[in-house]
Amino acid sequence: MYAPIVKQQRGSSSTERKSKTSTDQTSSGDRMTESSGGATLADMSIDVDVPAVPQHYAQLSPKSREQMSGLVQLRHWLSDTRREAGHTVDLSDIQAIKEAVRDQQNLLDQLKTRRLELIRILEDAHSTEVQNKAEILSHEWERAVAASTRRKRQLSSLAEEARLFDRLKATVELWLTEGDQLTMRGAKVTECSIEQLHAELLSVEAFFQTLDDYKVKMNELNQRSNALLDTYQLDDGNRLSHETSEINTAWSKFND
Repeated sequence: MYAPIVKQQRGSSSTERKSKTSTDQTSSGDRMTESSGGATLADMSIDVDVPAVPQHYAQLSPKSREQMSGLVQLRHWLSDTRREAGHTVDLSDIQAIKEAVRDQQNLLDQLKTRRLELIRILEDAHSTEVQNKAEILSHEWERAVAASTRRKRQLSSLAEEARLFDRLKATVELWLTEGDQLTMRGAKVTECSIEQLHAELLSVEAFFQTLDDYKVKMNELNQRSNALLDTYQLDDGNRLSHETSEINTAWSKFND
């Protein structure tokens, strides 16, 4: 009795299921899919298109030069911070996923705080050059907030889906372990009395009465694994794919 065949991971061996490798992630940085919003790694890491310093910088007033310098610093901070927050996560590492959610919240808090500096420049700017650059950066700031919000929501959904998968996997693994132990006890029949053999037989019968229930659980496990790999294609699914392949192998071996 075999569990359904699970999807194979692109670029992996036949025992592993579909996921994207870190090389795929690097070459496809603008294609992250989200089940509820479409956050992309490109959204998180794109450089802000604000010229560093205008050619006629020296012609600006001291106040405007100071404001322009502030815009340049904010621009670099925004680019660097978004890039750092745009890293991928291991789909099977629930703790890392939760930490990534906290990272996005920290980014949102920092964006909210440092935006006050940008607002101050916008309100005080008298130079058209400074105003234009500040408005461009303001639009990019709004994009950063939206992208971080989407990524946080995506990671929060991922954390819950990964938790459900992990709990289901642990349940099936425990059942398989109990089945192996029951089989090993049954191999020592020559050492058992009639009463003991009868008790062992009842245990075996009770255990295998749950087989159909665990077939359903295995189907659900494979479906959840496939859904995770399909939905979060640019996050790291290598370990998830390998773990799913291993439990399918154990299931097939036990039911042979």
